[in-house]
Amino acid sequence: MYDTKEPVMLRTIRIISQCVFFLVFVILLFFLNNQNFAHRLQTEIFLQLNPLVALLSSIASRKVIWALLPGAVVVTVVTMLLGRVFCGWICPLGAAIDFSDHFIIGKARNISRRPRIYIQRLKYVLLLFLAVLSMFGVLVPFFMDPISIATRISAIIIDPSLQSIKALSGNVVNDFSNLFSVEKKTGQILSIVIPGSFASLFIFIAVFIGGFWDRRFWCQYVCPTGAFLGLLSRFPLLRRFVHDDKCNSCHACATRQCPVRAINHDSIKLTSSAECIVCGVCSNNRRECTSFAFGKTKAAPVQPPLLARRHFITGVLAGVLAPSVLRGTGADNVLQVQPIRPPGSLPEEEFLTRCIACGQCMKACPNHALHPCGFIDGLTKVNTPRLVPSIGYCEPGCTACTHVCPTVAIRPVQAQDKPYIKIGTAVVNRNDCIAWRGEMKCLVCKTHCPYQAIEVQDIECGELTQSGPVIDKELCTGCGICEKYCAVSSNPAIKVHVYGERRISDGPFITDKKRNRISQKRKSNQESQ
Repeated sequence: MYDTKEPVMLRTIRIISQCVFFLVFVILLFFLNNQNFAHRLQTEIFLQLNPLVALLSSIASRKVIWALLPGAVVVTVVTMLLGRVFCGWICPLGAAIDFSDHFIIGKARNISRRPRIYIQRLKYVLLLFLAVLSMFGVLVPFFMDPISIATRISAIIIDPSLQSIKALSGNVVNDFSNLFSVEKKTGQILSIVIPGSFASLFIFIAVFIGGFWDRRFWCQYVCPTGAFLGLLSRFPLLRRFVHDDKCNSCHACATRQCPVRAINHDSIKLTSSAECIVCGVCSNNRRECTSFAFGKTKAAPVQPPLLARRHFITGVLAGVLAPSVLRGTGADNVLQVQPIRPPGSLPEEEFLTRCIACGQCMKACPNHALHPCGFIDGLTKVNTPRLVPSIGYCEPGCTACTHVCPTVAIRPVQAQDKPYIKIGTAVVNRNDCIAWRGEMKCLVCKTHCPYQAIEVQDIECGELTQSGPVIDKELCTGCGICEKYCAVSSNPAIKVHVYGERRISDGPFITDKKRNRISQKRKSNQESQ
């Protein structure tokens, strides 16, 4: 005999839970995810809660990612016992969708536009697709973890928009008049930022515009994490009960109340455990005909996902064919340009098997130097981070991005190791450099270089003597500060390229012998200035 009395005010408690977790998510991302707190606080904790992230990234990298294991185990156990409470009570994207569905779209939604219920199986096809894709070592661009999406939208769309509004609010007229000035290189910046942001903007629109057709559209029909958690919640202990003495078979719970269509229309006692997010909407009525309680009886039957063989075959087949399509874009081979990755990044092939393109590192960068890769960089790199020195340089004393990566695609870097981690090499184009062209003496790049990697060299050319900056490739780390402040503002004469980078999976970033040699050379160069 089970007590079917519902916990007090289930729906109210659930809304409070959503607000609290959403507030914590915002505080961690917007206020604590920076160089002051990143190395002390685990600001990426939300990204480490999804068991699907732990599973797929471990499969893709062929390694167990221990940083993801604790959160994944906790959420898995909770889901098996209570059902999809993560989706209804914790997920910040789910909370934002609920807010949008209720307060923004609201009455614009019409039940006549509601998709067929079998479309819910699409998310299971996508789950199989991603699982097979991860076996080939591919995660992006199709990885659709809701926390990653929420973080990416915040880092790539919302935060830059807020920063722009803040900058413009100071002196609107002056900023607008200088918006497209040569000095600001706005055209160049837009050409870099927009392609990478476009994919995030598209996802942003897709997630919320679905509410026009149905509540929690993304969660019901698209979200692979929801599908995975639905499979885990096959036999939950927390179930929905229908009280026969108070139920008049009006079917309102199935047709109008349940936001995820978890209640069977033909048999209202039957609840799909794979779809129910324990939101409490169905039990929040005056008739008190429905309640939630712990129990496993015939009075509270649950229904598994209704999947057919064709769904399995479709997902697997798409996952098998996708890698050849993604890697056949040819963008990398044609351009021969690899993105400059943040310091501490794993070797490129391994990096791409771990990076979930969440944008956490981009948000943490104090100089806004990290930006998402665009389609031109190759589809397997879309939304993954790259350094853009023309917009911002890698701060010498900052290691924030290395401490916020949830999947350890970027290894944690200590402050004392930062000056010896090489992410690229600066190259001087003597045809554009005003010093080498003899127009004027210019030492801007040398003055700004924090690693004493730039020297002035004199070369005799007949009766003339030319002089200009020369890069010491061993001392240069590729931070990009020289490119950022180059006097040739329209097209910097000194640019950072990826060659010479040092990226390793484990062990020390540099040998003691090489560290000592570099330290001595920098000290000698500094004393000679």
